[in-house]
Amino acid sequence: MARTTARLGKIRWDLAAAREGVFLGDSNSSDVPYSRQRLDEVNIRLAGLHNDERAMLATIAELDAKHRAEVTRNARMSAQELAAPVDGVVWRSTVAQGTEILRGRRCFKSSMPTRLY
Repeated sequence: MARTTARLGKIRWDLAAAREGVFLGDSNSSDVPYSRQRLDEVNIRLAGLHNDERAMLATIAELDAKHRAEVTRNARMSAQELAAPVDGVVWRSTVAQGTEILRGRRCFKSSMPTRLY
């Protein structure tokens, strides 16, 4: 009778623990059910994804601000009128379109650099 009463007490204890979300296995050690473990893993991963999303949104906002600043700067620079102090050609290419150019090789026939004309 005492053994059965103790066994009934243990079953009631296990049932109460299971209702609280704690699974008591045969080894009498507390453990969380697998579904709860998976739910916790998903919640942790979801929190990580939310953090990644916030970081990406901050990066997008930063890039948008830089883009707007660059567009504004470009518009300002495009509207500027530049006046050279002298008339002339700053650069003259002596290479015809479609000519093959090798790196490090001079592009003009003369050994003198192109002058302002």
